[in-house]
Amino acid sequence: MYSFIFYYFYKYFVRIKDGNPRFGAICGIVLTIGFQVFFILSLVKKKIGLQVFPDFSSSHATNKLVYMLIALPFLIFALFYFSKARTKLILEKYDGKEDIFNVKYFLLFLLITIGPLIGTIVLLRK
Repeated sequence: MYSFIFYYFYKYFVRIKDGNPRFGAICGIVLTIGFQVFFILSLVKKKIGLQVFPDFSSSHATNKLVYMLIALPFLIFALFYFSKARTKLILEKYDGKEDIFNVKYFLLFLLITIGPLIGTIVLLRK
């Protein structure tokens, strides 16, 4: 699943002629995983009432900075995980099979990446 998302982001950044599509795809993967993790945490909060990540401060800006520091090791891990060799394997796996930007793959991409974000918003609004 994540190799497909990586490939989709990678091809998108190649299409818009970004200087480093691998880094853009890695950031997209980290963002997607973050959306999925926050969706699971919001489900836990809604069903059990347990808040896994409490606020560190009364200041919203301080909390955002702390959460960014927590997310930084995951980004660094992803940079090493999606090495140039692994990127090459993913590209070989998907290149030339089908047009990645058709409606079917776009809807799958939206479901995997944006679906958890929308689900989190819906859960936290109620």
